[in-house]
Amino acid sequence: MSTRSPALIVAARAILLALAALAATYAFVLSRPESRASQAAQRRYSCPMHPKVTAAGPGSCPICGMALTETRSARLGQQEQARPDPSARAQGVVDVARRRIFSQEQRASAWVAGDRLVRALLYQDDLASLEPAERALFQTGGGPPVAVRLGQAPPVPWDARTSTVDFVVERNGPSLPAGATGSIELPAKPRTVLIVSSSAVLESSEGPYVFASADGRSFTRRPVAVGKTLNGLTAVVSGLREQERVIIRGAFFLDSQARLEAGPESVGADGQ
Repeated sequence: MSTRSPALIVAARAILLALAALAATYAFVLSRPESRASQAAQRRYSCPMHPKVTAAGPGSCPICGMALTETRSARLGQQEQARPDPSARAQGVVDVARRRIFSQEQRASAWVAGDRLVRALLYQDDLASLEPAERALFQTGGGPPVAVRLGQAPPVPWDARTSTVDFVVERNGPSLPAGATGSIELPAKPRTVLIVSSSAVLESSEGPYVFASADGRSFTRRPVAVGKTLNGLTAVVSGLREQERVIIRGAFFLDSQARLEAGPESVGADGQ
C-alpha cells in the first residue's frame, strides 16, 4: 500500500481550508440582511398618475390600470419621490407631441353651392395652410377639372374637426350645375403639422381633449382643436405645444376615475 508524503497532506488541507473560508465569506456577504434591505429600499414601483399607489415589483395601478413604473428612493432620511421612467414611452403609456412636414396634395369633399360658387369641407389643419386667393381644382365625376380660387367669406364651422370654405370659379370658367358634387384638390406644398397618437384624443359633448403635461409628472385634462386623423396620427391645431407629453393609454380610465372622485355633477349629458 502506497503512502502519501506528510507535506502533501498538509498542503491539501491548507487549500481546502482556504476554499472553505472563501465560500463562507461569500455566503455571509450575500445573506447580510442590511444589504438585501438596502437593495429593496432603492427599488420601488408607482403609478405615474397616482403616485400614492406603490409596490415592491412591477404591476398595474388598481385605479387607472396603467403599468407601474420604477422609482428610486432619495437618500436615507428623505421622502421617497417618483421620477419619470424613460421606459414609460417605450411601453406606449406616454408620448410627446411633435411636428411633421407634409407635402402631398390635399383633397376634400365639395359641391356647387350657387352661381359660380363651390363649397368645400376642409379639416381645421388644412385651413391653417390656406393663403389669400389660394387656387385649387374642383373635379366632378367624369368632368374636366375647373379652376377655382379661395373666396373672401370666412370659414364656417361644420363640426369639431371641419369647416366649410367657399371657392369661386375663375374668370371665363364654365358654369356649373347647382348641386353637383365632387372634390377640391389643393396644390402640394410643405405644411408643418403638430401631431399626436390618435389614442391620446378623447371625445366629449364639449369637444375633443387630451391629458397633457409639460413636465411628464402632472397630467391634466386639456381641450384641443384637432384636424384629420391618418395612419393612427391626429393633427392638433391648438391647445397643445410641441414636446408636451400626452397620455396615449389608460386615459379613458383616468378620466373616469377623476369624474367619479369629483362627483356625479361632473358627468356630462353624454355620460362622459
